[in-house]
Amino acid sequence: MFGRSGVTYLAREREIIAGRARTGKTYRHFLTSLMTTGVLVVLLAGAIVIRLAA
Repeated sequence: MFGRSGVTYLAREREIIAGRARTGKTYRHFLTSLMTTGVLVVLLAGAIVIRLAA
């Protein structure tokens, strides 16, 4: 229907779209882990401060 070059074009478009979705997921995972690490550091610092104050 599209010919050989059309099929190649559609395959590339599909790869580009899949790559964007994969990049978005990676970015989301990175942000989630970064926020989790930040929360744990704040909790640890709070526990140390409470321990030293008592």
